[in-house]
Amino acid sequence: MNQQELDLELYKKYSSNDEAFYETQNYPMHPNLFYQLSMVIGFNKLNGANYTEYINNWLIRYNKNN
Repeated sequence: MNQQELDLELYKKYSSNDEAFYETQNYPMHPNLFYQLSMVIGFNKLNGANYTEYINNWLIRYNKNN
């Protein structure tokens, strides 16, 4: 599996809503949006260097337990 497939599996682990593209308290942002926003200067510094790090930050931010 390549990294994008792994990130999509990670997304599916925490999101039961295929329509959710943006981050909410209930769902993380979709990996494709994360990749697009990663082009914005400073985004990765605030949200995580990669999608796995972003998910970890999202879990902490919304007090989600694994």
